[in-house]
Amino acid sequence: MTTQENVRNAARAQALKAEHEALKGEIDAREESFELATEMCTAMEQTAWIRDKEVMIQAGDTGRDYEHCQALQRNDDVDSDMRVDDTRIKTINTLAEKTD
Repeated sequence: MTTQENVRNAARAQALKAEHEALKGEIDAREESFELATEMCTAMEQTAWIRDKEVMIQAGDTGRDYEHCQALQRNDDVDSDMRVDDTRIKTINTLAEKTD
């Protein structure tokens, strides 16, 4: 290899390294945007879930008689989304902290 070839190879390597760094920066920026979009989507889902619960609470449907109460309870058992669990509350609190 001649000196000129070495210089050209070094210049190409430097250009590739710069392009690689630029692409890494682009990937990092897109990853950050994706994470933010995912968190926003989760927050919107949690907000809709909370609104559904508020509507249920405002409806105040506690049952007209024993059979109606049992039917309401069965609906709650079938639709596990209607249950409030620690994981959902922690998710909501984490999202709230990130938005502050």
